[in-house]
Amino acid sequence: MNASNTFLIKNGIGTDLSVFGTLVNSGSIAADDSVTISIASSGLYIHDSDGSAIPISTWITGSTCEITGVINSNPANSMQNYSNFRWSCPGQTAGVNLEWDGISINGNLTIENTGSGLLSLCSPTIGNGATVTIVGDLIQSGGTLTANISEETGYNCDCESFRKYQYHRRRIFNKQRFTRWHRYYNMEPQ
Repeated sequence: MNASNTFLIKNGIGTDLSVFGTLVNSGSIAADDSVTISIASSGLYIHDSDGSAIPISTWITGSTCEITGVINSNPANSMQNYSNFRWSCPGQTAGVNLEWDGISINGNLTIENTGSGLLSLCSPTIGNGATVTIVGDLIQSGGTLTANISEETGYNCDCESFRKYQYHRRRIFNKQRFTRWHRYYNMEPQ
């Protein structure tokens, strides 16, 4: 879908849109209330746009949400449960905060590229953490990843169920189970 186009999904009977292949969104997706979208186990949704919204979907085990077009605007509707989530935005120039809390990545979270910017997972408030559960692996082959973008002391992001951390050619750099990320815990390839 081109950058100037809007793909409108109307509410019908049953699942309104099923993605079994690849859906590349370079424009925007609009949906009626109560629309049901399913990304199948073989499905790949590519968000190739700065800002706009990720469609609220059911992400079946094995599906992937891949963000490729962010420059300086956070994609809306990012607070969903995913199977696999991949960030690869070489044109990114700003700090972008997904503001996750209470979500699960039931597969892998992969960070490949944040351009000259950084990616922040959470936006907790003072004295209140944010919980992100990653059942699979955290894989980082490039870019800058932080738990949260705030510089205020007392902010933290509880990231539970990390089985292992991996980055740069899938090399394991820490097998310990971490239950808390403190602000600006950066994992950058060395």
